[in-house]
Amino acid sequence: MATIRARTRKDGTIGYTAMIRITRGGVIVHQENRTFDKKKLAEVWARKRESLLDDPRELEKVQHRGITCLLYTS
Repeated sequence: MATIRARTRKDGTIGYTAMIRITRGGVIVHQENRTFDKKKLAEVWARKRESLLDDPRELEKVQHRGITCLLYTS
């Protein structure tokens, strides 16, 4: 389940940060957050993102994003 937090930005406006944390066996396997100008947008994004990450294949994809493989040739 996502958490939505209101926070005050430097310029005084309010931003809403949606935080998603997925745990398996008491261990955090994935965590991400995103900030929006409106609370409703944060709620909608969190709901969609959580439903997408319910698929194990999609969760595996995001866990490996950014990992590169270096091949050494002689």
